Amino acid sequence: MRLNNNSSSSASVASRLYTNGTRGSQRGSFGSEPELMSFSDNETSIHELNEICSQVSSLSKKVNELEEERMNSGEEKARLRADNAVLTERVHILEEQLQAAEQS
Repeated sequence: MRLNNNSSSSASVASRLYTNGTRGSQRGSFGSEPELMSFSDNETSIHELNEICSQVSSLSKKVNELEEERMNSGEEKARLRADNAVLTERVHILEEQLQAAEQS
C-alpha cells in the first residue's frame, strides 16, 4: 500500500485503517485496502489537478499579457510608419527647395 508523504493524508489513511481494523467484519465506505489506496490516489490526483489548474491559469494570464503587448507593438509600429511617411515627404520637399535655391 502506498502512503503519500503528506502527513494529513497519511494520518487520514492510518485512521481509516485503524477504524476499519477495530470494527472487525463491519465495513464502512472504505471497506478494503484497495479502496483506501484509491482514496489516497484521489487525494494525490486532486493535488495534481490543482497544480495543473494553477499552471493553466498562469499560462492564460501570460498569453493575455503577450496579446496586449503585441497589440500595443502593432499600434506603435503603425504610428511610426505614419511618422516616417510624413518625415520622408518633408525631406523630399526640403531637397526640392534646396535644389531650387542652388539654381537661383
